Amino acid sequence: MLSLVISVNNKTLYSGSGDNTIIAWDIAAGKRKATFVQMEKGMWLCYLPDGRFAGHPKAVQYLCYIDSTTKEVFPAEDLVERFYRPDEVAKALV
Repeated sequence: MLSLVISVNNKTLYSGSGDNTIIAWDIAAGKRKATFVQMEKGMWLCYLPDGRFAGHPKAVQYLCYIDSTTKEVFPAEDLVERFYRPDEVAKALV
């Protein structure tokens, strides 16, 4: 962890790490609200613990999901259809 910042409303703690991630923590609940990932050339992703996400269109193409039980691989297109919810991600961060 390289940095910590508390939101102006004192509800969210942001922790920055050397792996280009920032985690938003719900202070009252003690739980992760979201993870931000900074990628190259301005690309970024933000995902919630339940899998909903938002992100730069080019960053989204790098996503895939591997089911830990069946080892089935789901490509980015499947994830976008099911989990790309930028409006819901924005609401969760308020």
